[in-house]
Amino acid sequence: MSQRHSSWHLSSHSATRGPTTDLVKRGDYLVNGILTCGNCHTPKGPAGDIGDKAFSGGLSWDEPPFKVTAPNITPDKETGIGNYNDAELKEVLRKGTQWRASRDDHAKRILRNHERS
Repeated sequence: MSQRHSSWHLSSHSATRGPTTDLVKRGDYLVNGILTCGNCHTPKGPAGDIGDKAFSGGLSWDEPPFKVTAPNITPDKETGIGNYNDAELKEVLRKGTQWRASRDDHAKRILRNHERS
């Protein structure tokens, strides 16, 4: 199953047309397209992505010199990013500031490279 089918479909959350719809489509493109956020932030089982756990984080890598744990990036207000405002999310993704306990350099680097092209 492809990443696109096992992840959020952000575009389904908007019933209106206009700037909001365009932003949602852009978000869907970034999350499910070029950034493939679910590759790191969605737990995996023997058959691939665990669909009901999409973007809940927890995957860890210990590849010296880095030790990384993908954080929960769901809209959950207690365990995810539901309490982040737009400015905070922008800061995290563009500047690599700290998530609660880990750093997401990969997404930051991809976004920075995409903005240059």
